Amino acid sequence: MRKLLTANIHLSDRVLLTAAALAALAGAALASGTLPPRKPGLWVSTTVVQVTRKGSPASDNPPVVDAICEDAATNEIETKIIAGGAVPGTCPAEIQGSGSTYVITSSCPSPSGGITVSHTTATWKSETEIHSESQVTAPTFSSSVVQDSKWVGVCPNGVASGDEGSYIDGVFKKRGNLRDLIPTKAPVKGQS
Repeated sequence: MRKLLTANIHLSDRVLLTAAALAALAGAALASGTLPPRKPGLWVSTTVVQVTRKGSPASDNPPVVDAICEDAATNEIETKIIAGGAVPGTCPAEIQGSGSTYVITSSCPSPSGGITVSHTTATWKSETEIHSESQVTAPTFSSSVVQDSKWVGVCPNGVASGDEGSYIDGVFKKRGNLRDLIPTKAPVKGQS
């Protein structure tokens, strides 16, 4: 659920939509509040994204099933991403809530001009199940994301912390690692 959180990345409309999904997947981040950590192991998320571009009908996208191997380190990375600043072009999100329900909002300059506003409500149904609904409004589009995430057990052999990818018929296929979103700083000349 922490994989595609609120639309706080504003590098392009496409990245913005991905971030909205991340917001939905991720569930939330630390900004003004603390979210419950996700249980370590493999989390599988079913996500439906509907996008409406100005002058066009709403998209009719099928559900997408993704998975991520979570642990304390990935919870911390996701928190930094959602809070803004860890990924170039991100803006901070405000988190409000406690117990099982959190609201994540952000308002950021859009790359196409104007302001992009996102609103996500994430509900921890249990320590192994999270539901979220997100809405994003931008100058050139609006979107809604509905996601249900479930803990399915320990991460399979060979799947590392932060690995994310597809999950079809119980088989995980790696697409990347959450850590790939965080740029590494080039060494300063004269330093090792």
